[in-house]
Amino acid sequence: KKENPNDPYIHCIAGRLFLFMNDLHKSRKAFERFLAKRPHDLDGLLNLAHILINLKAYEDADKVTGVLREMAPRLAKLDRLQGELFMQKGDLALAEEHLSRAFRVHPEDHLILRNLSYINDLQGELELAIAQLKQFVGLHPDDLQALNNLAWLLATTDGRTETEISSAVAFARKCVAYHSDNHSFNGTLAVALAAHCESDQALEQARLAISMAGAAGDLTAKLTLTQALRKHGVFLR
Repeated sequence: KKENPNDPYIHCIAGRLFLFMNDLHKSRKAFERFLAKRPHDLDGLLNLAHILINLKAYEDADKVTGVLREMAPRLAKLDRLQGELFMQKGDLALAEEHLSRAFRVHPEDHLILRNLSYINDLQGELELAIAQLKQFVGLHPDDLQALNNLAWLLATTDGRTETEISSAVAFARKCVAYHSDNHSFNGTLAVALAAHCESDQALEQARLAISMAGAAGDLTAKLTLTQALRKHGVFLR
């Protein structure tokens, strides 16, 4: 059977294919062409909103999620999308509200749990962030960004046990083993080693991290690292 070139679902299929290929700009155009013919297609709107958020086209994402909210106000997928949108825009209270509501409906969606942990970290709810990250990492032990965040929190938050500090070192070492050129991962390892009372190794690792950060143009890394190390009695000269 020959495909009808006027069938709008051809654009929907193309949009999904480009999304799978991580070509967000082409995917956006394809879904916009599809929605021009099928403006109330729920799946198409959800995909377009996801793409716009990842492209940081926040104004357009607001418009699409607004349409979705009118069509399906209780849709958990929409709460997740709006939570991610508010998180990227820096509105943490609204992000937490939407993501928490989505997680209550879909507790199996572990990425929501990870995002909630990041929000709680930023809001200073460190114990809750640590608990959420422990749960997430237990389910996704190869998520390096989550491992790095957990290692940093375990190495910098008061009241941690020896087992937690040892875990911080192990998590940070795993991240560096996979990406030895990542200055953030190397910095986390430096602080974890300092927390583990390995001062000489911590200093060596910190100098490496700072050198990498400078090459990457990260001007705040040295101050952040210096402050975190000082807490454990390790001083950069």
